[in-house]
Amino acid sequence: MNLRYYQTDGITLCAQEFAKGFNSIVYQLPTGGGKTVIFTEISHRFIQRNNTSVVIVVHRNELLRQTRKKLFDQYNIIACEIKAGMKEIPPAQVYVCMVESLNRRVSKLKNIGLLILDECHIAVHNKIIDKLNAPLTLGCSATPISSNKKEPLKKRYQSLVKGPQISELIGHKYLCQNITYAPRTGVDRNSLQLKGGDFDEVEMGKEFSKPKFVINTVDAYKRWAKGTKTVVFNVNIAHSKCVLDEFINQGFNARHLDSNCKEEERIEILEWLKNTPDAILCNVGILTTGFDEPTIETVIVNKATNSLALWLQMTGRGSRIIDEILSKKIDTHEKYSFKIIDMGSNAITHGDWCDDRDWKDIFENPIKKAKNSVAPSKNCPQCEAILHASTMMCKYCNFIFPPREIATEELLNEYVILTKNIDVQKLIELNDKKKQYFTFFKVVREHAKAFKMAKKELNRDTFEFVLNACYTDCKRWCNLNDKKFNTWHKDLCLNELQTILKYEYRVLQENN
Repeated sequence: MNLRYYQTDGITLCAQEFAKGFNSIVYQLPTGGGKTVIFTEISHRFIQRNNTSVVIVVHRNELLRQTRKKLFDQYNIIACEIKAGMKEIPPAQVYVCMVESLNRRVSKLKNIGLLILDECHIAVHNKIIDKLNAPLTLGCSATPISSNKKEPLKKRYQSLVKGPQISELIGHKYLCQNITYAPRTGVDRNSLQLKGGDFDEVEMGKEFSKPKFVINTVDAYKRWAKGTKTVVFNVNIAHSKCVLDEFINQGFNARHLDSNCKEEERIEILEWLKNTPDAILCNVGILTTGFDEPTIETVIVNKATNSLALWLQMTGRGSRIIDEILSKKIDTHEKYSFKIIDMGSNAITHGDWCDDRDWKDIFENPIKKAKNSVAPSKNCPQCEAILHASTMMCKYCNFIFPPREIATEELLNEYVILTKNIDVQKLIELNDKKKQYFTFFKVVREHAKAFKMAKKELNRDTFEFVLNACYTDCKRWCNLNDKKFNTWHKDLCLNELQTILKYEYRVLQENN
């Protein structure tokens, strides 16, 4: 089998990590990069060199069938499927199964040398790790952020092997370039209630199901994606059916899929999606991971989420390039890009799908709670595409952003003067008997105080300027305390500054 360069590199790096003595590692690779190709190749190499078996755990029936087919087609390996009703499990070189089927039959497995967990960020896999206790464990994920914040991946895995960035795969034409649109007519995510770290599904469903927002979703499709094969991620079943009805009422070819659909209906709907050029499939959490349909041209994220992992899993569904295009076998139905329509301001919060991310740092310093962040993005006022904040001309419609009349540095000159008096080392010395992080927060409060004294308007530009100045002093604090100024410290600084300034400026507005 011909592997891509990064797949070969990934397999080598995983082997090297195991050789170092790590018995549990995570391999990270963007959606569409071919994780199934990698872990089936690893399975093949493992059973050639060892007298023990491999267990591959997936979480969708489609993935189970796909994995078994890949093993047989490429390596002539007949994998044994562990499924409901099995009283005995026959000897096999490779077993393929879903979590619950394996969980009830772990004790029946013998001589297992390698456990492979696809989509290992899903916390339900943890019980398999505990019960099977395999000598080697390999977790695979495009987004190695645990779905259970109390059980970060670092607690289960000793090391992370990082694959290429999305932008690199796009550059080599292994993934499609995206164009992300964020209509200004969507739901205000700041008005949504939080529950368990993400938005309350019931309340969010009611808001997104309001007629004006349902109509806005269909209007956004008509404006940017009419006639394209589209997957729509909705909040819940009731909301999804509202959106479905509006698409149908306006004459579009749309269907709905959720977890209540029977297996035969699910298979039939996915086959319809595959073979219908203008299909619009409304779904609720069904197609977020492991779903492989390269002909999808548009992804509509019709919800808000505080989860970076979920945002990337949803949007990545449209990123695959059709294999026939790569092999030059066909000239029609070419797909070199796809569209993302973001109805929940997720790109502004988490960054665009194709942005580079430091997964090694995210793995080493897991975020304990989902947080909003100030992302370096902005909307084009002409076509509403999402762009990097520093962009001066829109690459999609050529809109030229006017230069700022007054530079932020000049606007905040008084603030700059005031913050020169912040002596981080002196603050540490004066408060040496207090808890260590007292002075860290003190630094942030001093910056917020200086900004308030400067009496300038709080907006994105001024906030980013203050935040960067605050980062500089917080980094100084970390250096003086022999700590690494990492993502965790950045988030600590960001959230403290946001909390103080939001409170202070709300108070000022109320007093006025």
